Amino acid sequence: MRLDQIRRMVRESTAADWERLYAAEVLLNSQRLSVITSGDQLHNIEQDGHHAAAIYAADVHLTLQYGLQQGDPKNMHFDWDVFPHKAFMFYVDVLWNGVVVDRHTLVGVDGGQAHLPLPTPEFDQPISADSEADRYWVTKTERDLARLRPPEVGG
Repeated sequence: MRLDQIRRMVRESTAADWERLYAAEVLLNSQRLSVITSGDQLHNIEQDGHHAAAIYAADVHLTLQYGLQQGDPKNMHFDWDVFPHKAFMFYVDVLWNGVVVDRHTLVGVDGGQAHLPLPTPEFDQPISADSEADRYWVTKTERDLARLRPPEVGG
């Protein structure tokens, strides 16, 4: 299976085509461990990872995993974020036969009530410290992943 074929399967699907699973039901990939130490003393181990998955009913080789947050939400700022709850970024991993073959970033807004693809900035001139993008774009796959409404991803 080629990556473009997998992306097309995702793009052409609807939310009803996916069977939802949550962390208590399935062992999810893409776990992240953070170890906090001072000298030779261990202070804390934190685990973060996806907490939900969706299995494509028409072909169970295809799975989506959601929820692994990108960055620290306290340090994120979007000029357009006017919602009562702060926006947050999270990964959506696309798996084929249990192997991550694609990763995208979505932005949860208004406490996760809506999800948007994270746009890629495009510049007409060379980039400097005070450059502003001339336009932003997203791929069809990113747009359609946001449309599928990942299950229970919250900030």
